[in-house]
This record gives sequence, C-alpha cells and structure tokens, in this order.
Amino acid sequence: MRVLFLIFISISLLACKQQKSMEQSSLIHASDSIELSRSACFGTCPVYSVQVFADGRVLYEGQRNVQNLGKFSANLEEAEAKLFFEELSQLNWTAYPESYPIDNVDFPQFKLVYQNQELQKTIKANSNAAPELIELAKQIDFMLTKLEYTPI
Repeated sequence: MRVLFLIFISISLLACKQQKSMEQSSLIHASDSIELSRSACFGTCPVYSVQVFADGRVLYEGQRNVQNLGKFSANLEEAEAKLFFEELSQLNWTAYPESYPIDNVDFPQFKLVYQNQELQKTIKANSNAAPELIELAKQIDFMLTKLEYTPI
C-alpha cells in the first residue's frame, strides 16, 4: 500500500511539472522576439542588429566591421528557438532599468528589445549591465556564428 502511495505521489509530481512546462510553452508565441543591436566604438567594433523570433526566424543587418554586410535572413532550429525563448521568459524583464550608465563613451554599447504578448522592454546597456544581460548578448552573438544566411 505504501509503495502504491509513493508511486501515486511521484506520478502526480511529474504531471504537475509537465503541466507547468506546457503552460510556460503555451505562453510563448511565434511573434515573440528579442532584438540585439551593437553600436560603434572608436575601434573596429562590429555594428549590426539582429532580431530573433520564437518561431526560429532570424533577421540580421550587418552595417560595419562584420563578415556579412547588408540584410539577411536565417532560421534557428525549432527546438533551439523554443528552448532559447523559454530561457528568455525566465528573466525578470520589468526589474531591469531602461538604460545603464555609460561606462566609457569609447566602448560599444548594445541595445536589447524583448517583446512578447504582455510586454515590450528596451534596455540600453554596456559592460555595467546586469551579468545575465551581458551573457544573453554573448549567447545571441554565438547563435549568429552557427546560422546560414540568405540575402534579402
């Protein structure tokens, strides 16, 4: 009897966890997006903007000091996009300020624009930004290296 009770509890907990995951996934819509823009510096900093959508679409525009100059499209694999946007939804976007104090005008700045069905948050940042935002920008940069681009 005790074993049956433990099995029931285990199945119930697993079902709750799975339900929570399904609810979280249902909160993500294909039109949800994150945009990263990197600005110029006195050196040869890359200047570009990229918008990633939850359905995997990627729009990229390289402006200066980048390998791909111009406008391009690409696609993330659906599973990768889903996982990425689930991670994005875990960040407390309303807690971040709209801008961080400029640490050095010679250094590049970046801008993040996160948009979902409930909010749109724009954050102008630099090396003084919250560590998770700096890491997010790096993660997007890394994503860009793995894509196959099509000129548009």
